[in-house]
Amino acid sequence: MTDPLGRYPAEIEVRHGDAVTRYRRADDALAVRGADAVPARARVLATFDDADLVLCAGDAGAMASDLEPTRWRAAYRLAAGAAPAVATGRVLVRFAAEDAAERHASAIERAGYRIIAVLDYAPNAAWLEATSGDAAAALAGLDALRGLAGVEHVEPQMLMAAEHR
Repeated sequence: MTDPLGRYPAEIEVRHGDAVTRYRRADDALAVRGADAVPARARVLATFDDADLVLCAGDAGAMASDLEPTRWRAAYRLAAGAAPAVATGRVLVRFAAEDAAERHASAIERAGYRIIAVLDYAPNAAWLEATSGDAAAALAGLDALRGLAGVEHVEPQMLMAAEHR
């Protein structure tokens, strides 16, 4: 039996200067698209209405096997026991301060992404998504974006439940 989570990277690396943050794929949580798709055996951890995602606790592989691939996304953790996070499939890319992101649209397309929004307050940065629209493809191609000329920062959008104190 193949691992349904295998199309998602086991680890996502985000670099902030010399610091590196690593998200590791969780085997006990999964994000489901749409409340109507939440498996009966899952426990809901958080709902992200803006992204139409429900973060669920349970056997991620079993839940993913029960759903169409378009109905779920892998969850990640910063450390063992940490709260799970889910990648939306959007990726923030930032170029040098005076280098407009739009100027790199064709290179971004060749890397497998498309610009979905340039930041009004920072025209050197843009939100991207994989040209296929697939979140797993967006995560798998992060190194291709990092390799583009002029790219200073690449980071997937990760949603985490608010912690109450």
